[in-house]
Amino acid sequence: MRIAELFLRAGLEYPQSMADIEIKEIVTDSRRASEDSLFICICGGKYDGHGHVGDAIKKGTKVIVAEHVCDDGVGGAATIYVENTRRAAALLYSSWYDDPAKDMTLVAVTGTNGKTSVSFLLREIFEFAGYRCGLIGTLSSFSCGEKIRRASDDPLSNMTTPDPSELYRELAVMRDDGVEFVFIEATSHALALSKLDALWFDTAIFTNLTQDHLDFHGDMEGYFASKLRLFNMCDRALINIDDKWAGRLIEGAACQRIYTASTKQKADFRAESIKSLGIDGSEYLLYSKGCEGNLKIRLIGDFFALNSLLAASV
Repeated sequence: MRIAELFLRAGLEYPQSMADIEIKEIVTDSRRASEDSLFICICGGKYDGHGHVGDAIKKGTKVIVAEHVCDDGVGGAATIYVENTRRAAALLYSSWYDDPAKDMTLVAVTGTNGKTSVSFLLREIFEFAGYRCGLIGTLSSFSCGEKIRRASDDPLSNMTTPDPSELYRELAVMRDDGVEFVFIEATSHALALSKLDALWFDTAIFTNLTQDHLDFHGDMEGYFASKLRLFNMCDRALINIDDKWAGRLIEGAACQRIYTASTKQKADFRAESIKSLGIDGSEYLLYSKGCEGNLKIRLIGDFFALNSLLAASV
């Protein structure tokens, strides 16, 4: 693919002198670089890709995308500078796969707990309604009920939200399978590291925020800030207002419409009269504007009442 085509579709600037350079693949690991590849320098937790530019060039890399260049010798490769290589990686991989999500409806679920449950419940509901669905999350990725094979030699392939090299490939598989709805577990790491920056979500769901991942985010404020990013990347938000962070999330969200859900107080969608059915699960009355009904779920525990309420609300 020509640099001009790749970067224009990604919405990234590039030197006109490089417009006609042809590349055969994009890599973020210098060890996987090959002849005529484009190497994106990623600053990781342990390694900085900027320090491995020379290694990538030795393997035939033709174009370097970097925030700065650490190596003195960049001979034989053109360098394109960007402000944030992580964001650039998401945009470039999406462009490489021809914007795979553009004709699919995306729903993201974020929160410390409940992401997997809500995502799988959503997939079950929509598939039962006759839609072709995809799912990306902790238990791997699925397209129309079939598990998508991930690179067996990739140590990051088991991440809840895959890195861009894998994420946008999986979305391309779903597009080619005719998927209509994709449900994605959006982790705080993925949001903070810009993995999802090439995507726009129809609906974003907030389950809760409790103390976790502070080794990465530093403190709860940093953790919250990463979650908030999702609600600036969507048309609609559905927020569990029983969580103490919900108010600040609602204040900071930039989406067009915000809906609330609760098992304890008045909300746009609420569960009342929650009753345990023992080993048969639980049931409750679901209320929303102009609609009410009895909901029964074969899952035990109060948290499943909230998770099912969020899925049913969507």
